[in-house]
Amino acid sequence: MHDTPSRRPLSHSVLEATKALLLVAVAFTCFGVLGPCGAILNYSVCCYTKHDMARLDLHHLEGAFKLYARRTGRLPPAGNLAVLVDAGVLETMAVDPWNNPYLFTVDGRQVKLWSHGADGRQGGEGQDEDVARTFEVDLPPR
Repeated sequence: MHDTPSRRPLSHSVLEATKALLLVAVAFTCFGVLGPCGAILNYSVCCYTKHDMARLDLHHLEGAFKLYARRTGRLPPAGNLAVLVDAGVLETMAVDPWNNPYLFTVDGRQVKLWSHGADGRQGGEGQDEDVARTFEVDLPPR
C-alpha cells in the first residue's frame, strides 16, 4: 500500500501564519519603542562633559579618603594623593580629565578635593571652571 502524507487542514496553516505575523508585528513594535530609548541612553552615557567626569572622580575619591581614615584612624596630610596609593586605598594616582592631579586640603575632619579645570589654574569659566567637593570624615575614636 502506498501511504499518502497527512495533510493539515487549511485552517491550521492560516492559524500558524497568523501567529508568525503577530510575532513579527510585536517584534517590530518593541524595536520601534525600545530603539529610541537605547539611543537616548547611549547619548546620555557618551555625552558626559569632562566636568561631569571630574565630579564623579571626586565622589569616588571621597570614598577613598573615608576608607583611609577607617584603616588608619586619621586623615592624610594635605598635599599629594600618593599617600592614598601608598596606603593601598587607590591603585593608581588619580588625575582629572585634563590629566592634572587632583588637589586636596584637610582642616580637622573636613576635606576639600578639587580640580582646576582645563587650564590647571584656580578660577575660570566654562572649561576652565574649577570643580570641587567638600565633605567631613568621621574619625574613629582613639
